[in-house]
Amino acid sequence: MKISQNEVLAFAGDISDEAFVKFLFNQLKQNGYEIETLINNAGVGRFCKAIENSKKIIDEVLCASVIGTILITSAALPLMSENGTIATIMSTAAVKGNANETAYCAAKWGERGFMEALRKEYESSSLKFICVFPGGINTSFWNDNRHYVSIEKAEKFMNPKELASTICEAIKNKESLFVKDMIIEKL
Repeated sequence: MKISQNEVLAFAGDISDEAFVKFLFNQLKQNGYEIETLINNAGVGRFCKAIENSKKIIDEVLCASVIGTILITSAALPLMSENGTIATIMSTAAVKGNANETAYCAAKWGERGFMEALRKEYESSSLKFICVFPGGINTSFWNDNRHYVSIEKAEKFMNPKELASTICEAIKNKESLFVKDMIIEKL
């Protein structure tokens, strides 16, 4: 069963909560849904000096990014269409380390490692795995981190609608190619 072009299914919950993830995908399976495209885009940023990290900060960042991505993706794999695509929106912090972003960089590198391992595990399939590494985006993500990124600085970051359009265009099935990795920076 496929969702019609204008049909949307919405579920609210914590993707690092295994019970919620199981519930979500059991609902999809019971209703005969197949997943054509999965876009992982959850994350929490907590920015501080390495000596200021706490278990609370580390847990918040890792649960949203790494644990949530692994749980959602692992649960989605059995429902993926044969030529499906899994795109994970990470950050340029997954390709380079940044001062005052130790927990965040660790989480993003964890997501990247997971995606690389999936590529190897599914290399004989026709599933596509896309890693997206955007720089700063002007969203509410920064609201909890004004000590790190001011409103004025965030306003100079990438436009989220333009970024989403660019990512969607890359995800669309092409006849003879697909985008494997994308590093996207502001002009």
